[in-house]
Amino acid sequence: MVRTKNEGPFGRNNLLTLPLQKKTSLGVYIGDTGEAVAEMAAYAGFDYMRIDLEHTFADAAKLQNLIRIAEAADIPTLVRVARMDDVTAILDFGASGVLVPDISTAAQAREAVRRTKFAPIGERGMTNIGRVVRYSRTPLSEYFPRANEETALCVQIESQEGLDNLDEILAVPGVDIVTTGRQDLSQSLGVPGQSAHPLVDAAEETVIRKAVERGLQVMITAGTPERMRELNAKGVYLNTICFDVQFITERFAELVNTYRR
Repeated sequence: MVRTKNEGPFGRNNLLTLPLQKKTSLGVYIGDTGEAVAEMAAYAGFDYMRIDLEHTFADAAKLQNLIRIAEAADIPTLVRVARMDDVTAILDFGASGVLVPDISTAAQAREAVRRTKFAPIGERGMTNIGRVVRYSRTPLSEYFPRANEETALCVQIESQEGLDNLDEILAVPGVDIVTTGRQDLSQSLGVPGQSAHPLVDAAEETVIRKAVERGLQVMITAGTPERMRELNAKGVYLNTICFDVQFITERFAELVNTYRR
């Protein structure tokens, strides 16, 4: 697979350098499927891989393999955690960043920063034997000063409380990327399950506008190429365009329906 590299601090793509190209980066969501699907997505040419541990059963071996597959294709990985206690191990293994769901207050954002970034920004646990430092082959004096430049922290706004505290959350130093959770937003806004409701649209637009104004990167799902172009015009360059299970299920159904007709 031939890829055009955007060299980051460690000489590979990462989620903080990709958007600086000012062109869309296409992401794939990997949830319940396995390593083969992730490898197919890598060969297809996706720019980043969003791995979910919140709505799937956590499997350390599977997660490790997904990260290795992505690295082999020079694709950064953003892992949505189920618990903040998992952040250290996920980053020590080599994930490009973490996505922390349901951030509703600045205090929660600060705690996410504390666990994700090293001093002086945070207090991420240090190791000199983890995979991220090539099992001690990379000197800490080389890794630590650059880790904060590459390791991405994405906070997910998915409640009315998060919207109410949005300005304070976005002002927390160390927050790099902001995203939304339309399903949970619909529930919090009183229209459960209606993720395309105007209230949800308005909430997402508010998050995008305020984050871009602060110079933060934004990651938003783009269901169509037209939506992707709209997002690009607003300054959103990280666009998740495919959810693994949904994509496969829909293609299966289309194939069966075609033959049935």
